[in-house]
Amino acid sequence: MPAGLEDEAYMKLAIETLDELDWCMEQLETIQTHRSVSDMASSKFKRMLNRELSHFAESSKSGNQIAEYICSTYLDKQQELDLPSVKVDQVEQAIERVPPEKNRPMSQISGVRKLKHTNSFTGMVPKYGVETPHLEELGKYVGELDKWGVDVFKIAEYSNNRPLTCVCYTILQ
Repeated sequence: MPAGLEDEAYMKLAIETLDELDWCMEQLETIQTHRSVSDMASSKFKRMLNRELSHFAESSKSGNQIAEYICSTYLDKQQELDLPSVKVDQVEQAIERVPPEKNRPMSQISGVRKLKHTNSFTGMVPKYGVETPHLEELGKYVGELDKWGVDVFKIAEYSNNRPLTCVCYTILQ
């Protein structure tokens, strides 16, 4: 395989991985305390299953039937997934219209998004890794990280709902 193709595959994999990590960090930063870990894991699994089944369903009539069977058998509601109802003729016409270099394997994500924000780093990292007007109060609770019963909810309150960033930054310093 030429080096250019290897680099391109590596970059695609890196972008996919970063996208997944961004999603995980976003979920952790906005974690809902009333949701169980199993509920969040189930949500992530359904998201991944949705993506793969959508690709699979678009590939052929049998792919669509298999995807529908999986949905009806293993999921509560079929509307949780975006399964297109396509006819074989429509799929064959769509495949004929797409040039071969546009055909992508199912492991590649076609909707990679650009970075949503620019780098706003000013060279000065805040004391606990997050900007906050409650530095003293935050310091009181962050100082208790090595004790059992640290109040993570107070850390979230004083760190502008970024407790994971604050705690990780403090631990890794």
